[in-house]
Amino acid sequence: MVLDLSQLLGWSVEGERAVLSTAARLKKAERSLAVCGVGHLDTADVWTTRREDTGVYGDVETAPRAVARPPG
Repeated sequence: MVLDLSQLLGWSVEGERAVLSTAARLKKAERSLAVCGVGHLDTADVWTTRREDTGVYGDVETAPRAVARPPG
């Protein structure tokens, strides 16, 4: 799953936690969440301390390739 936040104007700590919670649930289900376009957003400490559950990519073109499952 790819979440493109490049057009997001801002977010709350609760919003960040919701994204990270979703990423953790996906990881438990052996799925992944790639988040892109967050460079312009102010992020809380909760984002930097729980990033192991999600991949963070600079743009929406890179993210899908990074999380794609191998064929087979």
